[in-house]
Amino acid sequence: MTLRSMRLAAVLVGMAVLLQASIACAQFLAEEPISPSLEAFIFPGPELHASVRLHPVELLRDLPDGMHLPDNPRVSTDRAFVNATARGGSQGRLDGQGMREALYARYTDGSSEIGFYGLRAASSIDANRREAEIRAIWAHNNALDRAYVYRKDLLLMVVWLWTDDEPPESWAAVNAKVEQRMQMMETE
Repeated sequence: MTLRSMRLAAVLVGMAVLLQASIACAQFLAEEPISPSLEAFIFPGPELHASVRLHPVELLRDLPDGMHLPDNPRVSTDRAFVNATARGGSQGRLDGQGMREALYARYTDGSSEIGFYGLRAASSIDANRREAEIRAIWAHNNALDRAYVYRKDLLLMVVWLWTDDEPPESWAAVNAKVEQRMQMMETE
């Protein structure tokens, strides 16, 4: 073996070690807990699935009553926005009482609509009450694979699908991403 080939082998081994260290570091950072926040659920569409895009705000229709949406997605503590999001997230049955922050996001894959209603409760008592209520409200759509309710401490999330067809491939990917993000959250 020549000196040149020994140097090349050493460089290749060094690069392999650096690559393995980089991968391990990336995996560690990806699994690091995220502080509980509704902002953690603002995804660029392709992060959810390759076919998913944020719905342009100017094309959004059928927003919950009273919702003013200057941006999509939006997170806010504005009482009118929290109330409108809470009403939408409960199919019009509940208001924002006991909720201190809300998230509304709408995505499309070209043929389906995927939406997020997120709420941060003011207390664990409020979160427990609201979780029970929205799980009951969305139970039928959940059974049809059209909506899922998630919870981590004070955060509640309803992820819903509107389509005339069978749920698209993106639907499972979106829910897997939301569930993964919930699991990565630190406990409040």
